[in-house]
Amino acid sequence: MPQNENATAPFDQAEVLVVDDDENYRRIAVLRLSAAGCRCYEASGGDEALAALHLRPGISVVLLDHTMYGRDPGELISRIREQRPKVDIIGHSNADRAKEFRALGVEAFLRKPLVVDDLRRLIQGGTGI
Repeated sequence: MPQNENATAPFDQAEVLVVDDDENYRRIAVLRLSAAGCRCYEASGGDEALAALHLRPGISVVLLDHTMYGRDPGELISRIREQRPKVDIIGHSNADRAKEFRALGVEAFLRKPLVVDDLRRLIQGGTGI
């Protein structure tokens, strides 16, 4: 990280897609990121995420929950990479799933709950990955 040409843009100009099947958590994450200046979109699952990426070419970061009902994270990551190879994917989970995300080709990981400053460091190319 960053592998995306937009990832060095200021954090408050980032366009972030939050993908999580927990509606309450997803909305809180979007509110926190929006309050920090990011432009945010949300998706409850893989199909919505892929549609959002298709419709919104400015999305530069996907914050992706590991465990979503009915969707294998590896399959979704592959489909995201096919559709948008330069988008940055950040794994996100209640449990420490960094190793599992790395096995799927996702190097960046944040543990829930979302700490906006941690995401800011990742988006701006800081350390800690």
